[in-house]
Formats: sequence, C-alpha cells, structure tokens
Amino acid sequence: MQHLGVAFSPIQQVEHLFQYFPEDHPVVSQPRSLQAINAAALMMPRALFVDIGGFEPGYVNGFEDLELSMEIRRRGKGLVCVPGSRMLHYESQSGGRFDADDENSERFAERCGGEIISDMNDLLESAGYRLDVTPWFDAYAVLTEARVQELAATDLAGFTLQEVWEMLQAEPLWNQGYDLLARSLEAIARWSEAVEIRLLQQQLCPSMEALRALGKCASKAGRPQVATQCFEYLQQYQNLMTDPDSRARRFREINKYLSKQPESVVSVYRAALLARGHAEGVVDG
Repeated sequence: MQHLGVAFSPIQQVEHLFQYFPEDHPVVSQPRSLQAINAAALMMPRALFVDIGGFEPGYVNGFEDLELSMEIRRRGKGLVCVPGSRMLHYESQSGGRFDADDENSERFAERCGGEIISDMNDLLESAGYRLDVTPWFDAYAVLTEARVQELAATDLAGFTLQEVWEMLQAEPLWNQGYDLLARSLEAIARWSEAVEIRLLQQQLCPSMEALRALGKCASKAGRPQVATQCFEYLQQYQNLMTDPDSRARRFREINKYLSKQPESVVSVYRAALLARGHAEGVVDG
C-alpha cells in the first residue's frame, strides 16, 4: 500500500498514511476524512479544478497537490480515499523528484501552514494504533502497549517462516516479528530474502537497531548501496542525538511548529519526547 491519504505530524511533517501496509489490511477499508491527498490518482470535477486555477505553479515537482487539497477544502469540499479503487503508481520516478523539497516545504508552510492541524495521532488512534517519536525526532505509527503485550505472549515455538510472515501481514507494526523472521532467514544464509524483511522493518518500525541490522544484512546480501546508505543515516542520526548544537537547532525547529498546534496535539508529542529522554526539548502548550 502506497497511499491512503496524507497525515500531518505534530511538527507538520507530511506522511503517507499506512504506507507499506498490505493492501488487504483492515485499515484500508476504514472511512476517514483527510486534509490532503496525493494527486497521483486524484479525481475531481473539472469545473472545480478550473475554478481553483489548477496547480500552484510556484512549486517544483512536489507539494502542489497539498496546496490543491487546501484549495478544495477552502471551497467547503471534502477529501476521501476510495478503498475499493486500485491504482498502480510508479513512485518518485520523475527526474529530480526531491531536489526542491526544502523550498517546496517552506513555500507550503508560508501559504498554507496556518490552516494545517496535526491529524496524525487522531488518524492512528482511530485505526487502533498510536503515535511515537524516533530517536531522531520523526513521528511514526506504533502498536498500543496492550497489543505489544498480547503479541509478546504469543507462543511462537514451532512456527514456520510462512506463519510468522502471515502474522506480520495481519500486524505490520510488529517489530519483534520482523526481527524473528529476519534472524531466522539470516541464520540459514537466505540473505536476499532477509534484507527485504529488514527494509520493511526499517520503513514501518524505524530505529537505530533496525538500521544497523539492515546495513549488516545488506552487506551480506550484496546490496552495497543500501548498506552504505544505512551507515550514512546512522552517522547522521548519531550526530543529531549527541551534538548539543544540532539538538538545540532541531528542538527550535520542532517548537516552532508545536507552538501553532493545540495542546491536545502538543501533549502527544511532548509525551513521546519525554519517553525518549528528551526533556530539554519539551515545550509548554
């Protein structure tokens, strides 16, 4: 699954809702109202598109669909994903797709930022998940503690690799399941399969540990580019977490966004920061 709508994190990061989930997972069929959707497979009345004036030309290969979504909502219209629709989209194939992301993000924040309310936590909670923060301060989806304990109590003795995979399809945010499956494959030198599991783990359950495991597995699997990228990210994240100036700069950026959010949103991100031991980054709502 590539896209079930756009979610905005507490610091207005743009997230593809439930990206990488299996297409037959129950969250796919759940109805939800959205602030923005991807224009890769967008249908709307032509008259509305013309009335809006089409895509804002000031963006360069990105974010124009987010502003289009804002314009649609300004006219009192709603945005939904149609669960029964299926589109094949070759993601990020345009040349220079991310070259202007920083400029596009700044432009979108200037033009539309005041209208955006973080909805990521609400969307996750309505699907039975919750929001957490990575060690490098990005928001992501995790299992509830009750669900973690339920899965931890599962007796996996005698489970086949296929059965573990099927459990992961049913619960894609089960971090320990990825570890179990990947380690089992690595133990029998099935590196090409193991690296795909590690890639999925890092996408859905990001952590420093998962990134290290992916880098090592990619080296064994003959995927040097993936391994190099992992180790570069590890160094980048380590610098962010240990360098006081980098941390202070990052927290200033975070607080700039949080200051515009209601207390209900700030409290979720604040709690996640505290759980990570980042008390110096906690802001008052």
